[in-house]
Amino acid sequence: FSVPLAAAVGRSGSVVCVESAPSAAQDARVNLAGYDFAEVLQLPVDPGLLGEILEDADALVLDPPRSGVDAKSLRVIAESDVERIVMVSCNPATFARDLKGLFDGGYRLQELRAFDLFEMTEHVEVVGLLTR
Repeated sequence: FSVPLAAAVGRSGSVVCVESAPSAAQDARVNLAGYDFAEVLQLPVDPGLLGEILEDADALVLDPPRSGVDAKSLRVIAESDVERIVMVSCNPATFARDLKGLFDGGYRLQELRAFDLFEMTEHVEVVGLLTR
C-alpha cells in the first residue's frame, strides 16, 4: 500500500510504514526509494509507537495479521484523532471484532467491500473505510 499512498500525499505529506516482516520491510524500502518523505520501520506494531505515529496522522491504513489488531493497539487507535481509517483484513471474524472497538471509539463504517481473491477457497479479503 505504501507506494500508492506516497504518490497520493506527495511532498506535502508523509507516509510511515510499520512492518514486522523483514523481507516485506526491505521490499517496501526498495519500492519507496524515490519517495524521500516515506519511511519504513521494520518492527512489530507497538501501542506506544503507534500512539506517536498517530499524533500527526490524518489517515491510517491498517492491515493486521489474521489474529486482528491487539487490544492495546486498538484502544490507541480508537482514542486517536485520526479522521479516516482504511482497514484491510483476511479474517472477517477478527475484522468484525476490531470494528466493535473502533465503533466504541467514535468511528463509523462508511464503506465495506469483500474480495474473493483466492477462488475456490474459504478466504475472503475485507476492506472497510471508517470515519469519525
